[in-house]
Amino acid sequence: MGNECCYGLCPWGNRGFHPLPEVKNSDDRSEVKNSDDRSMVTPTSKLEKRLKKLSDGDIPIVLLTTGSLSPIHKGHVKNMELAKKRLESVRGRKIKVLCGYISPSHDSWLRGKQYGFFPVANRIAMVKLATENSDWIHCDSYEGTVEKVMDFPEVINRLRGFLKQYQNDTHRDIDVYYICGADHAEKCRLWGRPNYVVIGRANTWVPENRKCLYIENNEKNISSTEIRNAIIQGKLREVRDLLHPKVFDYLDATKPALWT
Repeated sequence: MGNECCYGLCPWGNRGFHPLPEVKNSDDRSEVKNSDDRSMVTPTSKLEKRLKKLSDGDIPIVLLTTGSLSPIHKGHVKNMELAKKRLESVRGRKIKVLCGYISPSHDSWLRGKQYGFFPVANRIAMVKLATENSDWIHCDSYEGTVEKVMDFPEVINRLRGFLKQYQNDTHRDIDVYYICGADHAEKCRLWGRPNYVVIGRANTWVPENRKCLYIENNEKNISSTEIRNAIIQGKLREVRDLLHPKVFDYLDATKPALWT
């Protein structure tokens, strides 16, 4: 028996689709009073271990990337690793990356995605699986689970506020560097902003007067859309190499529904 419908999203018609419940506008949502109200969803164990290893003159920073991550694939983690390596090799500055956070976006941002999307609970579970063996990358569940729908600048500012507790303890400023693709940088005009790391390809147009850090990733371009397309066709095993082994096992075993 074919399994093209076992993920809840069929390649033909609307049979098997799981519609996302109606979501109110952000203006109608209750505000989160304090940035630490949901701090339990922002893990810090890896950050704290690396914080203890800082030396005099080190410049501690934290990396952040957001996105649908539906599902997370090897390219997402690779971009974080490329950014860390590049930042820590900047001449004249002893930059030390304490931690990297991968933040799955709220379900509301993912409406209309081609081939649907995985609900945030599944996306968080897969990010945790993909990063659990890393000694510096965490999954930050805050953005995806907080009631208020947040845009990426709000996610950055919330994390900066959250990190102030460690600045008070260490008397060092811990800044946040945001990692994104070149298409995102172009759309949101991020080329002229510091504290951004933009990942591009060989054919990416890069302005000469940029203030962000630019990195060219020449490895295979991986797309979550491609993976979802394979899933709804019952061809998950054909994209196995694009996924962390534990993420593949999760998808293969649980077959989470794709929502529209």
